[in-house]
Amino acid sequence: METDGVDDAGLPRCTSGRGAAPMEDSGGMWGWSELVAAANDPTHEHYDDYREWLDLAEGETFDAK
Repeated sequence: METDGVDDAGLPRCTSGRGAAPMEDSGGMWGWSELVAAANDPTHEHYDDYREWLDLAEGETFDAK
C-alpha cells in the first residue's frame, strides 16, 4: 500500500485499479461482467439489446477499462 504522508487513521485506500464501475441497474459486478461479455459477442441472444443499452455504434466494441 502506498502512502502520501497524510494521517488517515490507518484506513486502507485504493491507489490504483482497473475496470469501470458497473453501470446502474446492470446487476452488480457479476451482471456487469456478463453484460460486457455479451455486448461484445454477436452470437449472444441479448447482444443487440445490451449494445443498445450501452449506446454502442455498429462495429464498436465495449471496453470496460
